[in-house]
Amino acid sequence: MGLFIIPKADTLNLCRENFNPVRAKIGYYYINSKSIKTKISTIGDCSLFISKKQGEIKGDTIILKDNSNHGNIYIKQIIPKEYLTNWKPDW
Repeated sequence: MGLFIIPKADTLNLCRENFNPVRAKIGYYYINSKSIKTKISTIGDCSLFISKKQGEIKGDTIILKDNSNHGNIYIKQIIPKEYLTNWKPDW
């Protein structure tokens, strides 16, 4: 999977460049019934960080928590198909 970090203020004005694969964090996910587990790698400042989160799926919403029980809520948004067309992963 590709995780795109988009500042909350920018979510009202999404554009095609927000979904450029060069900007994505690389990871994978596993879904089992209504639960989800993710593992995402981030490389920066000559180091590698791997975040592991697990959570639950409720309708169109994904709630992910890390080991300290802090988390994020992701709500499905509909974007124009053109924002994603002709992109290819860079990994």
